[in-house]
Amino acid sequence: MPGFHSQVIILPYDDIGIITFSIGDHGGASLGNTIIAYNLVDRLLGLKQTDWNGRLLADHLKRKEMGKKARAQVGFDNVKETSPTHNINDYLGTYVNEVYGEFIIGKENDSLYFNFRRTTLPLLHYHYNRFDTPNDEILGKWSINFSVSPQGEISTAVISIDEGQVTFNKKTDESLSNPEILSLYTGTYEYAGSEFELKIKDNKLTMLGTTDEVLIPYKKHIFKVEKFDDMQIEFTEKNNKISGMKYKAPSGIFECIKIK
Repeated sequence: MPGFHSQVIILPYDDIGIITFSIGDHGGASLGNTIIAYNLVDRLLGLKQTDWNGRLLADHLKRKEMGKKARAQVGFDNVKETSPTHNINDYLGTYVNEVYGEFIIGKENDSLYFNFRRTTLPLLHYHYNRFDTPNDEILGKWSINFSVSPQGEISTAVISIDEGQVTFNKKTDESLSNPEILSLYTGTYEYAGSEFELKIKDNKLTMLGTTDEVLIPYKKHIFKVEKFDDMQIEFTEKNNKISGMKYKAPSGIFECIKIK
């Protein structure tokens, strides 16, 4: 990808250190850095000079040609005549990963686009919930696989980055995590004679118990249980005050009353 590139060569036993810098696309910049550095090594060590320019350029052109042939075979695993599970608008939003940051899925002229690291590319439906960008020689090809939560909503996106598969979670409205908003839900609740407490702990709404359950803001008055994707907490309101909560699980809906 376009950017700033560097290469460092250290020959400690010869008291030689070389660092080269370049600005450009990844292939050309890296090639230039290597040619310059290798040529300097030959000169500084008094070696017979190798035609690094010719050798590495030939390798580069060969890889480029092989890359074209490989890209011509894209789509080998495409499943024909499939559709996304959701309306196109349901995929829109910001997706976040603690290590890799955020990317945005937006819409323009009824088509999706992908924005990540200041790179914006159109997204085309591949099959099911997979969308791919065009196969760009410089920017590469990005394949995004969206996943559906137990509640039937688009919740995560998986992308292959560097040397691994990375999961990004769809970001919720940040205002829902405001301490003032979270404090509305704190207090003591009762279910069938048993009481339990909700408090803010480490800046998160937490259901205290034998094992504390962290509640993650999802929508207005709705929280997800951090450890269980198939469980949600929905708070009820009466006279503009939180009056109770519904613990929603696959086994049923359990209604609790706020008593303090």
